[in-house]
Amino acid sequence: MLLKRTVTTLLIVLLVNLGTFAFSAGGDDAKTIEQLKAEIAKLGTGTDAKVQVTLSDGTKVKGYVSKVDNDQFVVTDPKSGTTTPIPYPAVKKAKISRKTIGYLIGIGAIASIFIVLAIVAHDRDF
Repeated sequence: MLLKRTVTTLLIVLLVNLGTFAFSAGGDDAKTIEQLKAEIAKLGTGTDAKVQVTLSDGTKVKGYVSKVDNDQFVVTDPKSGTTTPIPYPAVKKAKISRKTIGYLIGIGAIASIFIVLAIVAHDRDF
């Protein structure tokens, strides 16, 4: 019973965190800025490229990446249409959400594994 509960908890945590990248900068370190640039570039632009950014001044910006440049990226609020240009060095934290086709396939695969484990656990009575 304990094994089944542990496996269930681990799968739930994995499903919740799958497809999310969290970035936290400790300063203007060039390496962390390059990491952020790479993640934003990988994310791309459009309404599926969702981000939550906390700037060094404490301002929070939430929306999708609508434009990526070498020195900044632009976040658009989907409700108001307001665009906010964000220079990479101004980012204190960024939460990047990737809900792509690969993410959906991963969810399906994990769900399938969970179903098989649940059936095996039920049959063996762990």
